[in-house]
Amino acid sequence: MWSHDAKIAACNHDLFSLENVLQTLLLMASDDGRGQLLFGESINRAKRLLPDYLVGKRFPTIYLEFPLTGESFLDASVGYKAFPAGDGIRAPSAEGTQEMLDWFSRTAPAFPGIGCGYELDLKHKDPAKAGILFQPNRHRELVLPFCRTLGEDDKAQLYLNTADRLPAAWKPSYFGLFRGRPDAPLRIGGYLSDREMAACIKDPGRILSVFDRIGFQAYHSEMLRQLSELMAAVPDCLDFQFDVFPDGTFGDTFSLDVCFPFVQPEEMPAYLREGEAAKLMKLLTDWKIADTRLVPALEMAFAGAIPVNDDLYVYFLQPSWLKVRWIQGTLQPAKFYVLIFADSLTEKE
Repeated sequence: MWSHDAKIAACNHDLFSLENVLQTLLLMASDDGRGQLLFGESINRAKRLLPDYLVGKRFPTIYLEFPLTGESFLDASVGYKAFPAGDGIRAPSAEGTQEMLDWFSRTAPAFPGIGCGYELDLKHKDPAKAGILFQPNRHRELVLPFCRTLGEDDKAQLYLNTADRLPAAWKPSYFGLFRGRPDAPLRIGGYLSDREMAACIKDPGRILSVFDRIGFQAYHSEMLRQLSELMAAVPDCLDFQFDVFPDGTFGDTFSLDVCFPFVQPEEMPAYLREGEAAKLMKLLTDWKIADTRLVPALEMAFAGAIPVNDDLYVYFLQPSWLKVRWIQGTLQPAKFYVLIFADSLTEKE
């Protein structure tokens, strides 16, 4: 087992690159016996496939995603807030998306709050085509141009139609296209305000009225109670996710993503165990959607810096959020999301 200092030294040499940093961060995530316990064999596919998503001089936003009970595996998402103009992506699983990235590189500077990226299924030996993620936020006018670069004009209309059906407090801000999954729905998500959460906590019937209004039927009274209880334990912000099929009907899956605030990495484990997030962690175990894997997951937080020539490269791993999901009203294993990120203190682009 490498010490953190040894890992840093391994990156501090003439062949320094973003890939060195990525591999170091993946080693750190797997440290202290976490690798096989939390990720299974998926961690090896992550080390092999994620480097192909490093483009330009900036490290993308990468989330490692893994369940807290059941089979151990790892998925990953890669996000870009900007994409270098003229650069190509070499990842085979991203085939057919270069026009999308070229459009994004031209468009993003005028819309700083938008983002796009990929969802990587690393559970299987032969991963399918990467899913596509787009966050237009409130910029509805960008949805059709984005989808058109992928030949998915119909998905744009589906997103916009769904947005019009949802109440004002539940307006979506992002969506996911899962290429390679036959008959896959469009995953649509958005953020709930503190005011809306408070109203749903006080009256779970408010959630029921939203579901009934839009035609989401895969719920029952126990799920509504759980939704309200979960909202009461949220330490920071919350977003929701529905699956919507081409005919406009909703799938039988509903998810809430519970976000953690930024806390210094050395303080994060204690914050999650004993701070504002402690009630949330207890819910996961009480509901049996997290097992003993929750303990090492909470430890996956640290930061450091790598001197490179006259520059300083900072890097960190940070628990970012967890997903609680219901299928046909029944709770599924919770999924934990850890942000891995690095950046130079010198502006490069």
